[in-house]
Amino acid sequence: MNTTRFFTAAILGALLLVSCKNDTKSNDGAEVSTTENVKVSEKKPEKKVKPLTQEQRRAANGVQRKLMKTKESKEFTRALVTAELIGELEDLETNYTIFAADNDAFKVLEPGQNVLTDPSRRAELVALLSNHIVKGSFSSADLAQEIKKNGKYVLTTIHDKKLTVSMKNDLMVVTNANKSSTVTLGKTDIKGTNGILHIVDGLLK
Repeated sequence: MNTTRFFTAAILGALLLVSCKNDTKSNDGAEVSTTENVKVSEKKPEKKVKPLTQEQRRAANGVQRKLMKTKESKEFTRALVTAELIGELEDLETNYTIFAADNDAFKVLEPGQNVLTDPSRRAELVALLSNHIVKGSFSSADLAQEIKKNGKYVLTTIHDKKLTVSMKNDLMVVTNANKSSTVTLGKTDIKGTNGILHIVDGLLK
């Protein structure tokens, strides 16, 4: 009888011990879960990006930015930076038409013509590049209309030099003041908020 009671008590004690261990595991699990929830809730809120102002949007789409983003005018843009002319195109109150020489146009310069890299010849570089920039916004359609009426159209550069736009073999061309250089329009009408960019196949020297 005593033996039976002893075994019964032993079995009950074992069951209670297992039950307590399971409760401990369950509680530990609950604690871990709570900790994880706290960690998730501690994430820093994402910073809100402020929308661009109207002026910032205009600047982002200005003709200067169009020059920088157009692959055909990469070398022309680099030359404008060297000549310190690129900043002038930031003026959003002034419209510009730019006849940007394509990248190949700069490859034809002879080795001795280091006007692009020689700081002492910056004035020459400014004069060269300004031949490609006129005030006012002129699309290819605008130019074609004027040529149709008068046979040609004369534009004035930012340094008061004359450029003549005309047609030659069904192609639109631009000739400099002394008629020593003529370039042909390729890619046209790349529009910015303060002007238009046309790509030409040479330099107006």
